[in-house]
Parts: sequence; structure tokens; C-alpha cells
Amino acid sequence: MLPTSVAPVPYQDGHWLACRVVDAMTGAPVAGAELFLVGENNTPIGGEFRFLRKVQSDADGFVAMPLDDDRGGLLVLQAEGYGPASCSNGVPGLVWPLARGIDVPVEIRDWLDRPVPGAGVGLCLGCGHTPDVRNATADERGIALLRSIDPYNGIADLYPQHRDLGLDGYCGVDWSPGDPPVVIRASYGAPLRGQVLATDGKPLAGAFVGVKEVHRGPWTRTRADGTFELDGVSENMDLFVVAPDRPDHEFLFEATPPPRVLRLPRPDDRPTQVIESPRPHAESGIVVAHVTDRDGKAIANLELLFVGPHPILDVDGERTDARGEFTTDLPPGDYEVRCDDRRYARSLGKVRITSGERTDLALRVGAPTDGAYPLAERPTVRLDVPRGCEVWLRYSGHAIGVSDLVADGEPVPIPTELTFAFHLSNDHDERTFLFTADVVARQQQPLQLRFLPPVTVRARLRDDAGRPVAGTVALFARAQLLGGDDPIELRTFLGASTQGEVELTGSTTGLHALAVRPERADLRPLLLPIALPHRTEAGATLDLGEIRLRSDPALRVVQADARPHDGRVGFLRLGWHDVRQPPPTFALDSEGGWLGPMPRAGDAVVVPAAEYDLEAQARGDRIPSVVVPFRTVLQGDGPWTVTLPRGELLVEAANDEGEGLDAHVFVADRSVSFTGRVVLRQLPPGELPLVITARGHRSASCLATVPASVRGEVRVVLPAR
Repeated sequence: MLPTSVAPVPYQDGHWLACRVVDAMTGAPVAGAELFLVGENNTPIGGEFRFLRKVQSDADGFVAMPLDDDRGGLLVLQAEGYGPASCSNGVPGLVWPLARGIDVPVEIRDWLDRPVPGAGVGLCLGCGHTPDVRNATADERGIALLRSIDPYNGIADLYPQHRDLGLDGYCGVDWSPGDPPVVIRASYGAPLRGQVLATDGKPLAGAFVGVKEVHRGPWTRTRADGTFELDGVSENMDLFVVAPDRPDHEFLFEATPPPRVLRLPRPDDRPTQVIESPRPHAESGIVVAHVTDRDGKAIANLELLFVGPHPILDVDGERTDARGEFTTDLPPGDYEVRCDDRRYARSLGKVRITSGERTDLALRVGAPTDGAYPLAERPTVRLDVPRGCEVWLRYSGHAIGVSDLVADGEPVPIPTELTFAFHLSNDHDERTFLFTADVVARQQQPLQLRFLPPVTVRARLRDDAGRPVAGTVALFARAQLLGGDDPIELRTFLGASTQGEVELTGSTTGLHALAVRPERADLRPLLLPIALPHRTEAGATLDLGEIRLRSDPALRVVQADARPHDGRVGFLRLGWHDVRQPPPTFALDSEGGWLGPMPRAGDAVVVPAAEYDLEAQARGDRIPSVVVPFRTVLQGDGPWTVTLPRGELLVEAANDEGEGLDAHVFVADRSVSFTGRVVLRQLPPGELPLVITARGHRSASCLATVPASVRGEVRVVLPAR
């Protein structure tokens, strides 16, 4: 079956999806591409690629997928040397372009912004219930290399995998060559160990154990002895167990302290069967709390947390009133008492609540006296930060905003027993500072927290004779380089004046562009892509050396009669942007000279930049026509001249009775929809393979001839199936 619709279509007593797979840069068909139908799985385990069905594209790039019904699922398309791509519930178009894969470095950092050697990372192109398509492990620097991926999928989530990292810190991919690694800052987590027992009390091997804190899980499998280790969880998470012989049935176990021994009852008919921990049925106890400072004065609005009763990890919280008191009811049992206030240590001790009895809980700042719980004041530090910044204190997975204290000049409480971090940010920058309490105590206060200094870019502008060239220069970030809402116009951009010596600064790293507009009319403006290095405490410098400005364009685009092309030109460079989408466009001057980024071999030029699926339009002709985008991949060292062809071809598609059909013609790397007849314009002369399809009819392949000076014709009859 060949493509006629992006949605599933009836065929051979079923429903099918079909498309043509092409190389996004060259437009050539991709043979042997694998199209997977992937279903959602309630027990997703990182690194396991599970799918429902797989088909391959033929020599012309066409691929068709049978479905069990007219509903789809997640489609994942892969081919050797290409980055995997995905689309939900149908193909993205009759033509599905694939981008060549590039290697993307990913830096995995914990909640304190420290690298995590040995951590894994998985790339997922769908929801968290679909499998990873790539996996990698971090080296001693905490950097993992995801090989041969396309970073520009609509969904491209990176999931960290490590015993001490939570999954809710996952992020997407935003990277191009020259950029620093993509950074995953994962949340706090801890490994949880336990064992799963079957109904008969024997260890259950191969059972799935997981939590649903995020869409992905995490999940793991039990070993032969029923034991498991689940990465990156916190203490108050419910556990889900799925037995290997009942994949459609979940057992939910309430959160309890480790070690967790999970014995499965007989399954019932519910999708999720809740196994509750034994709860006390006796009368609740009354807790009366009274909190005072060192001088015996009441502390108001202090929140205390009661975790329990063990083994259940419920959390109840109450705040003190103006008298430093509160009264609450709690089920009987043993509790851990915690303080949820940034001024004081978190853990306070344990308390036993007795059924029907009153428990008085006195808390006092300082050393314990008269049986009172000690409320330990945290040491403090004063901070000096740039105006308008947000400041967060992070430790053990906690993030506490302290911007108000810093703005008021108040000291900031810090933990004593842990490494902690201050995170400094504003609209344009961020930085993390690691400390311990003993290090802070030895430093002069207030601590000055500052962003890293910007990168300095230096260059010398020269002509062919080595003479300095005066002009205007500016440094543009990646978003402006690629067009965006405010594209760079080399003939009018605003910048700094120079007599030939360039010194500019940039506060971000990675892909940028140096724009140069010389004063001399005989020299051309320049848009030079550059990669800004990591910033350092001492200040980083990128010295570009001598830049020779030229008088002739590096690229010209002309019509077949050698007249300059009048219009913008699409530009593709692998890794810069999503090369599967209509490309960013750049202007030409009056001579057809290129006014975009300095081109290089391997770049593609597309005229006009259009969608892959095109609709024929009437243009002063009774026969609808379409200008087929002409694509050229630059080869060699340049300068280059791209000549647009002017060949035309009339294509007709009819049924056995001679009636025009609603059809699609696949030409070069595009598809064109038309009814009955269409004129294809801007074709190179010579032989041109065509494939013509229409729903409910047989397809046709033919080798058409495009004349050099007159309009060619091809007519096909598509019999009904």
C-alpha cells in the first residue's frame, strides 16, 4: 500500500498507515527505515524498547503499517545513521523526513548541581509510558553521550537513572553543535530495597515494582529471590506491584518504612487492588504542643509535622497560634516529629501517642530541659547578591526560597550537617554555590555571590591586503541567528563601531553569530557562526584572529537565465534547527548574493522553503500548479552558484472512465495533492521518477521526462482496487 492520507485508511479488511521516508537534508528516499508501533505500558523500565509491530521502508522509501483497528498509537521511525523520530496517532505527513543523527552530550547533575558519575540517561520521544529510544551512561565528569539522535523532536524528554536521583527533574533537549552539554538537574531521591512474596509466601521473581510519582515511574523488576532495589524514591511513596502473570492488574501498597516486604493477596477483579497497612482502630489521642524560645517567649506560626503512625507514613501538620500552642487529634502509635521552618533543624525526635490520652509536647529553643524537645536553631549567614536576584537554599532535595531575607538584609539559616547550595538567578543568568556550615563559618561575611563574568570575543577585521576594515559589529545569540521573530538584517543591524579591532562580550555560551557590516562598499557584510566557550571565574576569551572580508559573495542564487533570484532562500544546517520543518530563510542582495550565515559544504539551500505536503494552486492558469521546492546540498569549498531550474511537467491522473481523481504525486522529496491535473514547476530537466496515488485505486510509478524548454506531459490511469 502507498500513501494517500496521513490518517489510517481502510485496506485489505483492516486499517493502514503509509508514508514516504526521505533524508531531511538531501531529499533522497531512505530505504530500510524501521517504523515501530509503540503502545503505552504501565510498567515502563528505562532502557527497554518494547513495541507492538515493526515494518521497513522499501527501496523508494515507502513504508506501510497495518493496524488492528483505525486507532494508532505512538509511531517511532528509525534508520541507520539517522536520529529517531516520533508521531502520535498517524504519520506527520505523506512524506516523513528524517534528520541525520548527531551525538549530544548530556550532563547529569544532582539537586545541589554536582555531577553524578555513572548516572544513566534515557531519551523518550513520547509520554513516560513509552520506551526510551536511546540510552547512555555518564563518565567520571557526569557527562553522558547520546549517540545519533535528532534533538528537535516535538517530545524529547531526558530521564535520569540513578539510585540517588528522582525522576521529576526530567527535561527536554535544547542543543546544537558548539553548545555546552544539555544539563539535567535531577531532584533528590534514595534507593528503596525490599522483597515481593507471592500469595503462598514464596519469593516472586520477575514482578514489576514501581511508584507513580511521575509518568515514567520509576519501575524495576524483582530478582530470582523476589528482592528489588528501586532507584530515586522518597519515603512517603506508595508502591505498585504487577505480577508477571497478570500485567493488567496492579497491587497498591501504602507507604511504610523500609525494609518493605510486599506479600501479594489473591487478586480481585479491580484494575488496582489496594493493600492497606493495618491502621489503629482505637480512639485517637490528643496532642497539645507548646513552643517557646530561649527566654520562654511563645513562637507563633511554627509548623510541626507528625509522620506516622508507623508503619504508615502519613504526614499531619499543624501551626502554632499566637501563644505558641496548638491542639490536634492523632491516631495512636509512634510518630516522628519534624519542624517545617527554615530557622530550625528539621528532625526533632519521636513521640508515642496513646489511645484516648493527652500527650503534652513541649519544644524549646536550645538544650533540652525538663523533658522538652530541643528546637535547634540553625546557624546563619549574611549574603550579598546583585539587585533583583532570586536566591534559593537547597539541601537533601529541599528547595527553600530565601530572597525575602536577603532583600531585607536578614541572616539566612543554613543546615549544619549537610552540604548545601545557594542558587542565584535572574531573567538572564543563574549560578549555584556549594557550601558546608564549617566552610561558611571560616569566611568573611557577608558572602558575596556573583554571576560568572561574560565571555570576551576578539577579532581583527582585514581586507585581502591585510589592511584594517572599519565598520559596525554585533554579537547575536542563536535564536536571532536562526531567524526567529527578529531576524538579523546584515544591511541595517545596530551594533558597535570599530576601526578594525573587535571586542564584544556575551553572557551565554554555545552557538552565536558575529555580524559585520564594513563601511567600504566594495566589501560584503558577514554573518559568522561562532561557539562561545564556558564562562570561568577568571573570564573566558574567544580570539577569532584575523577575519578577511571578501568582495564577492560566498553563495549566489540565480534563475535559469542567469538573472538574480528575487526572494528569500531557505537554509538548512544539520544540528542548528529542525531540518525536517520549513527552514529559516535569509535575504539575497540585488545580485542574488547571499546575506545569511557563512555557508559551508553540507549545508542545504531550498527555494522556496515550503511544507513537505503541497497543495496545487491556480496561478493565472486554468490548470492548478505548484512550484516544487528545489533543493541543493553544497559541495566543495565554494564560492557556490545555485541555478534554479525552470522545467515544467503536466501530470494527469484518471480512473478507467477517464474521470479526474483526487490524487497525490510524489516528486523529488515532496508530495503534491491535486484533482485531475496539475502542473509541476521548477523541475530540473531530464528523467524524473514519479509515484501517483489515489484512495481506492491502484498506484502508479513512472519515469517522466522533463524537457528543457517546453512543458512535458505524463498521464496515468489508476484502476479501482
